[in-house]
Amino acid sequence: MEEREGYRRAAEDEVIGLWGGEQTVAGPFLVVPYTTRHKDEDGKVAEATELAFFLPAELRLEGSFEPLVFTGWRVAPQDIRWEEAYLAL
Repeated sequence: MEEREGYRRAAEDEVIGLWGGEQTVAGPFLVVPYTTRHKDEDGKVAEATELAFFLPAELRLEGSFEPLVFTGWRVAPQDIRWEEAYLAL
């Protein structure tokens, strides 16, 4: 039993070492909420809020963003909630 527990711990440590290391997060980000829709088990349409993150074209305090393009996100223009967008630092 102890031997199996040792193998399990060794396997966990290996996975943590490969995948759970330090992460570097850069910013600032412009965060734009948008709405997605999907059908639940009963066939009812459920809405959810997702967040799109955009990096600025230049990383200065007065940074500017390229035109924000949702192409490839499968988001209808009316579902992009521009009025709720915010800058995250």
